[in-house]
Amino acid sequence: MKTKYRLLVIIGTIFLYFCINKGIAVYANPIEPEGWTVYNKSIKECGDFQYYIQESTGRAYITGYLGQDESLVIPDCLDGIIVEGIIDMHRKNPIKSITLGKHFGEMYATGKCTASEFGIEELETIKVSEKNEYYKAYKGMLFSKDKKTLYYCPNSINEDEVVIPGGVVAVSDGAFNDNLTIKKIVFSKKTKIASLYNCFNNMPALEEVVFSKKIKLLSGCFNSCPKLQKILFKTGIKKIYGSFCFLDSLNFVEFSESLEYIGMDEEPAFVACPLLKSVVIPPNIRYINGNSFDKGTVIKCPDYIIKGALPGDNGSYYSALIINGETINYDRLKKIVQADKFTKMNIGTKRKLSLWATYADAFFDDELIYTGKMLYGVVDSRSLDTELINFISDHPEIIKVSESGELTALSKGAATITVKLGTNKKLKLQFMVTVI
Repeated sequence: MKTKYRLLVIIGTIFLYFCINKGIAVYANPIEPEGWTVYNKSIKECGDFQYYIQESTGRAYITGYLGQDESLVIPDCLDGIIVEGIIDMHRKNPIKSITLGKHFGEMYATGKCTASEFGIEELETIKVSEKNEYYKAYKGMLFSKDKKTLYYCPNSINEDEVVIPGGVVAVSDGAFNDNLTIKKIVFSKKTKIASLYNCFNNMPALEEVVFSKKIKLLSGCFNSCPKLQKILFKTGIKKIYGSFCFLDSLNFVEFSESLEYIGMDEEPAFVACPLLKSVVIPPNIRYINGNSFDKGTVIKCPDYIIKGALPGDNGSYYSALIINGETINYDRLKKIVQADKFTKMNIGTKRKLSLWATYADAFFDDELIYTGKMLYGVVDSRSLDTELINFISDHPEIIKVSESGELTALSKGAATITVKLGTNKKLKLQFMVTVI
């Protein structure tokens, strides 16, 4: 008896594995009879459809399909009740095409439709009734009527490459999450998308992404895409939060010089990318979350980022910040000191000042470095504001000092060099240098 039981378990396991890997639909939630409840609602039946009535709107929401058709047309009404939407629709057979009726989305139109309305893994295309005033189908995907918002791309759309068309202003949360077929995403040059939030995740076939220059912010995007190998960012992107994590094949990233932020607070980027061996940080970077990038990733930084500022350098996990031309939060800085103290210079020589400041309550480290008119340092995400640093020589005919803090010894004698941060009298450094 035990042997037969074990044999049945083995056969069942093999069958389930075969179904999943061969794309055969396996449904965890079978069709239930009329009268069962979901979302605390009583389910009714009308023809091939199951639905419940939303008390607040009096509209019907379809929860199940009992028919055999692969191409499904959502009716305008069931039992004389307007059909408003679809919620987690159970079905006996795969549904590859769906046509939305004229009332679909009326009560939550103008921006609230999300991918969760469908939940049909095998869906290949969406169509919309011409009488629907709120939505439009285009190339198998669901858009707002004016095509400015892309709401949803079916999980199994018959396209290897999808182009986000010009004129699109927004992509809805989750619009492409869990897509099984798309290999390449291209953002048209004419798209007007400035930010992307929580979309393009868990896409097992995705291999390539072509961004547009209009995109400034990526947050919670392109995670868990195991075939994505190469990412090239175009000029324009400024902030990357909680994106490009768990990418098993990613081995190359090229940042644009416009990039300023990588990660934020608890949203690090480029985590769990084992093949990403090195990255080059662009010169305009202002902040890098300390947990971004794996420990084995070599971070090639601009000269201003000090040792230990980024992961990959002795295992240090700090955050780097560069800010220029804003207002200093003076009460969080203690004092300025010379990093390399000197008292003499030979006539005709030049020397660049290297200055440090003690930071009152930094989370990761308590030291900042000032160079020229920029503030560079190691701080946490609370950040601070900065302002120009002023360099003054009381005898410029002996020692001339440039706006960037470079000293030039012109003639024999002594000069006092003063370094000021704005008008704060406490944040002032003075030292004397003799020219010989």
